[in-house]
Amino acid sequence: MTVRSRGWRWVRRVVAATSALVLVATCALLLWLLNPSDVREQALAAVNDDAAVALSYHDGYVSLAPANGAVREAVVFYPGGHAAARAYVPRWAPIVAATGTMVLIPDVPLGLAFLDSDAVDPIMADWPQVDRWWLGGHSLGGVAATDHLAAHPELDVEGLVLWAAFPDRDADLAGLDLDVLAVTGSRDEIVATQEVRASLDRLPPGTRTVEIDGMEHSQFGAYDSFFGDGDPAISDERAQSLLASETADFLADQGSRRTASVER
Repeated sequence: MTVRSRGWRWVRRVVAATSALVLVATCALLLWLLNPSDVREQALAAVNDDAAVALSYHDGYVSLAPANGAVREAVVFYPGGHAAARAYVPRWAPIVAATGTMVLIPDVPLGLAFLDSDAVDPIMADWPQVDRWWLGGHSLGGVAATDHLAAHPELDVEGLVLWAAFPDRDADLAGLDLDVLAVTGSRDEIVATQEVRASLDRLPPGTRTVEIDGMEHSQFGAYDSFFGDGDPAISDERAQSLLASETADFLADQGSRRTASVER
């Protein structure tokens, strides 16, 4: 065997090995994309056992509503990147119970809300009895929400609920009459509080910003943490309690203000 033939055999082996590695990596990526991080079952079970709220599954979204009373106010909330819709149900349960506001969370393709940022439109059409609407999202879901609102400023919503999220540079909402809550976590290594504050010039004046000390990125949902989300300094239970309190207070405050304005 010549040196040249041995060299070509070595090249073919390297090419074959590289191709195999690429195939394995591609399959692993597809498997990851096709299986968004789901809710922790124990957290979901607690919601199902909660008599104050009612969880329902619809075509393309899940809803969580107060168990008693007519629903007049609702939030369409886009999930964060690679997180399942129901992974946010446990975080919203105490907010729904406290405020009577329903939350509707779209099932987005591959767990990526920007692939279906128009999901809010058919959801709102399904609930004509709702008087006041809010739009929101976590992380990439919040980006999708602000992108949609920037492209459709005529959308009839009261404002935005952003968890660890901010509008991108092309989404300028500063001129819109919206009430906005932007909640961040001090231990979040995906979306830093400084990034959110730097985006305030693209959000309406009076945007309420809140940083929860010790909270990291994945604690905004009830799913297992990804690499790089950050190291929390508070428990999930404490994070949920603080997040629920801030969000419920905001919705209650803005709802009261809007109602008083209409009555005047």
